[in-house]
Parts: sequence; C-alpha cells; structure tokens
Amino acid sequence: MTIKKASILKIINPIVGLLFLSQAGLGIFHEIIPYEIFHAIHGPLGYIFTLLVVSHIYLNWNWIKTNFFKKNR
Repeated sequence: MTIKKASILKIINPIVGLLFLSQAGLGIFHEIIPYEIFHAIHGPLGYIFTLLVVSHIYLNWNWIKTNFFKKNR
C-alpha cells in the first residue's frame, strides 16, 4: 500500500505549524516558564520540529527544485 505525499503533508504541515508556534512561544516566554518545564518541553519539541521540517522539505523537494532552481532559458 502506498501513501501519497499529499496525504502525508496534510498531517505533517499542521503539526509543523503548531510546533513552530510552541517553540516561538517557549522562546518568548522562557523567562516566565519555570526552568524545569522549559527544558523538559523545549528540547524534545525542537527535535521533533526539526525532523518534521526535514521530512516536509524531502516531500516537497520536486516543487522546490522546479520553483527555485530553474535554469534560465
């Protein structure tokens, strides 16, 4: 059974968005959030965010090549 890229991206994209907002919020409010909670959340979510961004780029690589690495004619 093959899963289409579009189906995977429909799952990955919202998660990447939420993780971006959570990382940004943690960064903005790191002075308010207790140290233990900040370090328990920020690191693991950062690794997951990075993994999903790399997956997102991999799944969209053909689109990226087409739109950003065009050869001048």
